[in-house]
Parts: sequence; C-alpha cells; structure tokens
Amino acid sequence: VITVMLRTIWIATFADLIFVMTEGGPAGSTATVPVYIYVSAFKSLDKGYASAVAVLLLVLLIVYAIALIGIRRSLVRHV
Repeated sequence: VITVMLRTIWIATFADLIFVMTEGGPAGSTATVPVYIYVSAFKSLDKGYASAVAVLLLVLLIVYAIALIGIRRSLVRHV
C-alpha cells in the first residue's frame, strides 16, 4: 500500500522527463496531468488555469493518500 502511494506521487512529479523526451508524444499518447499543467502554463500561457488544475491534482493526491492509509490501517487491524 505504501509503495503504491509513493509510486503515484512520484509519477505525479515526473512531468519534466516526459516533456523533455516526448513533449506528450504522438497525439498526446504519453501526456500526463503534470505535463498538461506544464503545457497549459508555459506554452498556452494560461497560468491561472494551470494553477487550478495543479490544485485539483494536489487535492486528488491527498484524498488518494488518505484512502490508502485508511485501507492500510484496516488491513493491519484484521491481521
């Protein structure tokens, strides 16, 4: 459970490598949410929208982490 949470957070911060290597790939096939945020902020020059998407991603990651911690605690209690 901890590994899944850490991998998810790591992938969420993985935008720089994906953008440098593929710039989203053919037809956006390798685009992730962090790459989308970067493109919105610096290529489309829409920093307000990119900030809103980044805050939404942060909230989703926090909810995901809390859910995984809850699952982990319930598994530990039953063992």
